[in-house]
Amino acid sequence: MPSFKYLSSATIFEIHQAATEAGLSRSRTALFSGIDYSFVDSIPREASSGAQLIVDLHALNWVESLEDGTVPLETWLANALQSAGLRQEAAVFRRALEQVKRIKAGTEAPAGGSRAGAGGAEARVPSPAWDGKLSGAELEAFEKALIAAYPTPAALTRMVTHKLEKNLAEISSGGSLSIMAFELISAAVAQGWTRALLVGALAGNPGSPELIAFASARGVARSP
Repeated sequence: MPSFKYLSSATIFEIHQAATEAGLSRSRTALFSGIDYSFVDSIPREASSGAQLIVDLHALNWVESLEDGTVPLETWLANALQSAGLRQEAAVFRRALEQVKRIKAGTEAPAGGSRAGAGGAEARVPSPAWDGKLSGAELEAFEKALIAAYPTPAALTRMVTHKLEKNLAEISSGGSLSIMAFELISAAVAQGWTRALLVGALAGNPGSPELIAFASARGVARSP
């Protein structure tokens, strides 16, 4: 799991929220304009645009620079700022962009790790160590984390709708919250979108200590 990161996870989730509210989650091509395509291709793909956005942001945040010396997060934030125009969310992108520039210049420390130094810094591209598979104990732990983060059926349903663009009523037969969470996770494992579920759940409740712990242990997200 990479040790370097420009921005804290709290800032990354703030950027994610701003991009979502500005309608940029479906503008991935425009946001990655000017960034080396081989790096973009190395980022894991997710089932929904919202989940993809948070995965993209974490991947960008963990890379100090590419072989050509460019900082992909800096380019992405500049593109987001331009795309946001006069919307109020532009202020979020501007603040983050200025912070990245200060860290790049060495006048501010990064949120994690330390800079490799000027001149040919090695790209730190995150490798998705977790394949989304869960043991019985892990499934139970994920279920408990989901229930802690989304303590009512309505809250869980909203998260699935907003972050995964799925209908929980079509996934779960209903009943208790525990059954709904279990059937949701089981469907995700069977259909190959467990990682997207975890990312989406964490994006919907980034302050959940249970989700943060479960995600961090699998290299999906890092606590601030």
